[in-house]
Amino acid sequence: MDELKEGDLVDNTIFLFYPDHGAGVPMHKRWLYDTGLKIPLIVYAPEAYRHLVPPKCWKS
Repeated sequence: MDELKEGDLVDNTIFLFYPDHGAGVPMHKRWLYDTGLKIPLIVYAPEAYRHLVPPKCWKS
């Protein structure tokens, strides 16, 4: 993040944060339990790219 700030690229970068909950995690992806199906996803889009993110996903 610091490098993006130094290069003045933060306003041109879309950030995606999501987990890898593969083998080694109890009830990982291969099981049809909520822990294997429901995973968090965080998307940050700068104002210039906000049109690419569906409005229902926006958080005020």
